Amino acid sequence: MSMRCKKVVDVFNAYTTMVCGQFFREKTVAHVETSVALKKEIRMYLRHSNVLICKPWDEFIKDEVRLKALSPLQASYIGYHYGAYCFLKNKSKYPSLPFNCFEPTSTNTFTIYMLDRQGHVIYLNKTNGIQKKETPLQILSERSVITKFPPLQSCYIGILAGIAHAKTQFLSALS
Repeated sequence: MSMRCKKVVDVFNAYTTMVCGQFFREKTVAHVETSVALKKEIRMYLRHSNVLICKPWDEFIKDEVRLKALSPLQASYIGYHYGAYCFLKNKSKYPSLPFNCFEPTSTNTFTIYMLDRQGHVIYLNKTNGIQKKETPLQILSERSVITKFPPLQSCYIGILAGIAHAKTQFLSALS
């Protein structure tokens, strides 16, 4: 690994440890290791048991049932690390979405309406019909916003935020 790539990875791991320590401290059913961006597998510890789930990223992210069972915060956290993993693994190609995150019967307050060309997420508040436009990193950093999306959409927003952050860190290390 080149010195620049090592610097990007170190900065990325320090940032994610800080961010994830602040935003993802809730009583949840599982705990995911924080420095998983460059590993080929996700390691998830289930609470109140000694069960450790180790699965390759691509296999875990395709499991819609498991993602739906997570809270929106956990799903966004996993998506964030998956997006960073995909970008750092293959910088020229974005990952294809292995699941359909647009559920027509979702009862959550917010739903993704569309993405614009600048990478902003335009989402709709179902209660009052107002649309908002924010970057995936802004949505991910606002706990009150990300928890109002369904888990699959939170995971998708996390993937977009992980890619955007890893890309920014990579470009800043090159300059």
